[in-house]
Amino acid sequence: MKTRFQAIGLMLILVFAAASCGNKSEGEIDSSDVTNNATADGNKSTNGPAITFSKTEHDFGEVNVGERLEYNFAFKNTGNKDLLITNTSSSCGCTVPSKPKEAIAPGEENVITVAFTPSKAGFSEKFVTVSTNCEKRDVRLTVKADVVEPK
Repeated sequence: MKTRFQAIGLMLILVFAAASCGNKSEGEIDSSDVTNNATADGNKSTNGPAITFSKTEHDFGEVNVGERLEYNFAFKNTGNKDLLITNTSSSCGCTVPSKPKEAIAPGEENVITVAFTPSKAGFSEKFVTVSTNCEKRDVRLTVKADVVEPK
């Protein structure tokens, strides 16, 4: 009985090992897409993509509850390799970012569009995290507004 359980256990291990060998998942990032600009001595390398925003914060001022607002955060790839925006995420469902799907070549400019629809009155500050293949992986964008009830 004990040897039967051992044989079954061994077969399961072999099946799992065979199933995991050599398969590349869809959406898996190729190692040539990822950059680490740090050197062994801790100094930064100048080789790789770099994202530079004109500004990382926008104040809409006074707006009405339920008003749909949009702002384009302009950026440029100031590095020397293609920039990939791998993900954008927001701190709230009322804030929806959209990103370019294609790589941004060195010297090219583009935008991250942030749509914001406040649902209650009062001061509101929301954040969007932009994840990239740059050395500093994440950049935080901020939108804020003084939200009032419509008159």
